[in-house]
Amino acid sequence: MKGNPGGPGRPRRRTEYDNMRLLLNFGTEERLGALVSRLWADALRGEYRAINVLAKYYFGQARTIAPTPSELATDEAAGVDPLWMEIAVKRSLDEGWNLNGPDSNERDE
Repeated sequence: MKGNPGGPGRPRRRTEYDNMRLLLNFGTEERLGALVSRLWADALRGEYRAINVLAKYYFGQARTIAPTPSELATDEAAGVDPLWMEIAVKRSLDEGWNLNGPDSNERDE
């Protein structure tokens, strides 16, 4: 079967380190500003890739994947409210709230 024979492979770590150091030493605030200005201008002209890059870094990546139909059916059958569960987990992580239910606002102490 014919296919892509591949390339030379990954460079040695030392080569990667040297390349990264060169890039970091070359980069200045003015050069980064010029790149961002160009990226922004390209996006405003409708360049799809520039729009994608800006959207990714400006708005961030989506953190979750939509639930599957079977997950929705399972949650519904179990009487679970996924939104409440997400809120409860965030509260517990951010503020130390307990996970006893929507009417329970006591703090764990």
